[in-house]
Amino acid sequence: MDHTRCYRLLNRLDRLKMIELLPGNRIKLLVAPNFKWRENGPIQQFFLQKLQSDFFASRFDQEHESLIVVNGMLADSSIAVFRRKLEQLAREFDALSDGDAELPFADRNGTTVILAMRQWRYGLFQQFVKGSGHT
Repeated sequence: MDHTRCYRLLNRLDRLKMIELLPGNRIKLLVAPNFKWRENGPIQQFFLQKLQSDFFASRFDQEHESLIVVNGMLADSSIAVFRRKLEQLAREFDALSDGDAELPFADRNGTTVILAMRQWRYGLFQQFVKGSGHT
Protein backbone atom coordinates (compact mmCIF):
# COMPACT_ATOMS: atom_id res chain seq x y z
CA MET A 1 0.00 0.00 0.00
CA ASP A 2 1.45 3.36 -0.91
CA HIS A 3 2.06 6.06 1.70
CA THR A 4 -0.66 8.40 0.41
CA ARG A 5 -3.39 5.76 0.50
CA CYS A 6 -2.32 4.63 3.95
CA TYR A 7 -2.45 8.23 5.23
CA ARG A 8 -5.94 8.67 3.72
CA LEU A 9 -7.15 5.56 5.50
CA LEU A 10 -5.62 6.70 8.79
CA ASN A 11 -7.37 10.07 8.40
CA ARG A 12 -10.65 8.29 7.80
CA LEU A 13 -10.22 6.25 10.99
CA ASP A 14 -9.34 9.47 12.82
CA ARG A 15 -12.58 11.13 11.62
CA LEU A 16 -14.53 8.04 12.74
CA LYS A 17 -12.95 8.49 16.20
CA MET A 18 -11.48 4.98 16.07
CA ILE A 19 -7.93 6.30 16.32
CA GLU A 20 -6.23 9.59 17.10
CA LEU A 21 -3.69 10.45 14.45
CA LEU A 22 -0.58 11.78 16.21
CA PRO A 23 2.45 13.64 14.85
CA GLY A 24 4.80 11.51 12.80
CA ASN A 25 1.89 9.35 11.60
CA ARG A 26 1.74 7.60 14.94
CA ILE A 27 -1.66 6.47 16.12
CA LYS A 28 -3.47 6.11 19.41
CA LEU A 29 -6.21 3.51 19.43
CA LEU A 30 -9.48 4.95 20.75
CA VAL A 31 -11.48 1.72 20.75
CA ALA A 32 -10.82 -1.12 23.14
CA PRO A 33 -8.88 -3.94 21.48
CA ASN A 34 -11.26 -6.39 23.13
CA PHE A 35 -14.54 -4.76 22.11
CA LYS A 36 -17.56 -7.03 22.04
CA TRP A 37 -19.06 -7.69 18.65
CA ARG A 38 -22.67 -6.78 18.13
CA GLU A 39 -24.53 -10.05 17.74
CA ASN A 40 -24.89 -10.63 13.99
CA GLY A 41 -23.36 -7.16 13.49
CA PRO A 42 -21.07 -6.22 10.60
CA ILE A 43 -17.80 -7.14 12.31
CA GLN A 44 -19.07 -10.53 13.44
CA GLN A 45 -20.45 -11.22 9.97
CA PHE A 46 -17.15 -10.16 8.38
CA PHE A 47 -15.27 -12.51 10.70
CA LEU A 48 -17.58 -15.43 9.98
CA GLN A 49 -17.60 -14.89 6.22
CA LYS A 50 -14.02 -13.83 5.52
CA LEU A 51 -11.64 -14.32 8.43
CA GLN A 52 -12.71 -17.49 10.19
CA SER A 53 -11.53 -19.87 7.49
CA ASP A 54 -8.28 -17.92 7.05
CA PHE A 55 -7.59 -18.03 10.79
CA PHE A 56 -8.16 -21.77 11.00
CA ALA A 57 -6.17 -22.50 7.83
CA SER A 58 -3.22 -23.45 10.01
CA ARG A 59 -1.91 -26.65 11.51
CA PHE A 60 -1.23 -24.69 14.74
CA ASP A 61 2.15 -26.39 15.02
CA GLN A 62 4.44 -23.36 15.00
CA GLU A 63 6.22 -22.02 18.08
CA HIS A 64 3.73 -19.21 18.77
CA GLU A 65 0.59 -21.15 17.85
CA SER A 66 -1.70 -23.33 19.89
CA LEU A 67 -4.94 -25.15 19.28
CA ILE A 68 -6.45 -26.89 22.26
CA VAL A 69 -9.66 -28.83 21.87
CA VAL A 70 -11.19 -30.55 24.88
CA ASN A 71 -14.43 -32.44 25.16
CA GLY A 72 -16.35 -33.62 28.18
CA MET A 73 -19.72 -33.92 29.83
CA LEU A 74 -20.36 -30.95 32.13
CA ALA A 75 -23.26 -29.95 34.35
CA ASP A 76 -24.71 -26.47 33.90
CA SER A 77 -22.95 -25.34 37.10
CA SER A 78 -19.57 -26.51 35.77
CA ILE A 79 -20.22 -24.79 32.44
CA ALA A 80 -20.84 -21.53 34.33
CA VAL A 81 -17.57 -21.93 36.28
CA PHE A 82 -15.59 -22.68 33.14
CA ARG A 83 -17.13 -19.70 31.32
CA ARG A 84 -16.03 -17.38 34.14
CA LYS A 85 -12.51 -18.82 33.85
CA LEU A 86 -12.48 -18.15 30.09
CA GLU A 87 -13.56 -14.56 30.76
CA GLN A 88 -10.77 -14.21 33.33
CA LEU A 89 -8.26 -15.54 30.81
CA ALA A 90 -9.46 -12.94 28.29
CA ARG A 91 -8.94 -10.19 30.91
CA GLU A 92 -5.39 -11.48 31.54
CA PHE A 93 -4.69 -11.36 27.79
CA ASP A 94 -5.91 -7.73 27.74
CA ALA A 95 -3.65 -6.87 30.66
CA LEU A 96 -0.63 -8.35 28.88
CA SER A 97 -1.54 -6.45 25.72
CA ASP A 98 -1.87 -3.20 27.67
CA GLY A 99 1.50 -3.76 29.32
CA ASP A 100 3.20 -4.54 26.02
CA ALA A 101 1.77 -1.40 24.39
CA GLU A 102 4.79 0.51 25.72
CA LEU A 103 7.19 -1.68 23.74
CA PRO A 104 8.34 -0.68 20.26
CA PHE A 105 6.01 -1.86 17.52
CA ALA A 106 8.74 -4.08 16.04
CA ASP A 107 8.92 -6.01 19.33
CA ARG A 108 5.23 -6.95 19.28
CA ASN A 109 3.29 -9.43 17.16
CA GLY A 110 -0.36 -9.26 16.19
CA THR A 111 -1.88 -12.12 18.15
CA THR A 112 -5.44 -13.40 18.07
CA VAL A 113 -6.95 -15.77 20.59
CA ILE A 114 -10.30 -17.37 20.03
CA LEU A 115 -11.87 -18.87 23.10
CA ALA A 116 -15.02 -20.72 22.21
CA MET A 117 -17.29 -23.00 24.15
CA ARG A 118 -20.64 -24.48 23.25
CA GLN A 119 -22.80 -27.47 23.92
CA TRP A 120 -22.31 -29.49 20.79
CA ARG A 121 -22.32 -33.02 19.46
CA TYR A 122 -20.73 -33.84 16.18
CA GLY A 123 -23.54 -34.91 13.86
CA LEU A 124 -21.95 -38.27 13.06
CA PHE A 125 -22.21 -39.22 16.74
CA GLN A 126 -25.89 -38.31 17.10
CA GLN A 127 -26.97 -41.81 16.12
CA PHE A 128 -25.32 -43.18 19.27
CA VAL A 129 -27.23 -40.93 21.71
CA LYS A 130 -30.02 -42.70 23.58
CA GLY A 131 -33.46 -41.45 22.58
CA SER A 132 -32.23 -39.93 19.32
CA GLY A 133 -34.56 -42.15 17.29
CA HIS A 134 -31.66 -43.85 15.53
CA THR A 135 -30.65 -47.44 16.05
